[in-house]
Amino acid sequence: MVTISFNTPIAAPHSSSLHALDWLNFFLAALLTGFGPFVAVHLTDRGWDPAHIGFVLSASGLVGLITQIPGGELIDITKARRAIVGAGAAAIALALLAIALRPDFAWVAAALIMQGAAGSILGPGIAAISLGLVGHDALAERLGRNQRFASIGGLAAAAFMGVIGYLLSTQDIFLVAAALAAPLLFALTRIRSSDIHFARSCGGSDHHAADPPRVKRANLFKNSGLLIFAVCLLLFQLANASLLTQSAKPCHALKGACLRSWYPHLSFFRKSSLRRWLLGQDEARLAGAGSLS
Repeated sequence: MVTISFNTPIAAPHSSSLHALDWLNFFLAALLTGFGPFVAVHLTDRGWDPAHIGFVLSASGLVGLITQIPGGELIDITKARRAIVGAGAAAIALALLAIALRPDFAWVAAALIMQGAAGSILGPGIAAISLGLVGHDALAERLGRNQRFASIGGLAAAAFMGVIGYLLSTQDIFLVAAALAAPLLFALTRIRSSDIHFARSCGGSDHHAADPPRVKRANLFKNSGLLIFAVCLLLFQLANASLLTQSAKPCHALKGACLRSWYPHLSFFRKSSLRRWLLGQDEARLAGAGSLS
């Protein structure tokens, strides 16, 4: 966490970096779609009982929760943010391969734990890169664009993987999803490191030095708005986040899982369109800022 000073204009990022960030969000969402309801369906088809499925999914979520703070700290202090995001994407691909090729308890548990830990650096990493590219003033619009490409990527991947699983097998879903790491890493390399302003990407202003001054972490607990937001996110996770995956467990036919994997993406487009029509562009951009979480 860094102190904030007055902003001064700097050179705009190259358009190729911004377009590459679009495709990075697209392929990352597509890659993560492999960990949707397909996991529970695949494990059920392999003879897993609900207790073991629930255990490995809970372990993955717990690891993701524990690694949130150290993952954010790592993103905050390092300048090699592209390398960290690339390592996280590679870990996700390896986890998908492990689930596809070795669906026994030890391998699946390790794969899902790896996925949970990797997720703790992917989200903050994308947000930091976005902030470093466009700055504070354009961040809300940039996050909204990130979410738009992520939703399109997730929707397209859910449809494609559903067809693959219906025509072939649930194992092929994870193999196809793992292959998406290749275009993701290519898009990541197209983001120019020189376009990412380090101080700005970790909360500082444009004219800060390469290593901006930092404040004590205890100051985070003095921010009542941040604490309220954190509690709201916790309540959301407890109430809603696991419902989609758990609803896929009783389904042995992939067709049902395919329909469920479409629903959240269709719902996003429906609600986003209504928000823009009813409340206008400013509210939609503010909602995009919520994707930092």
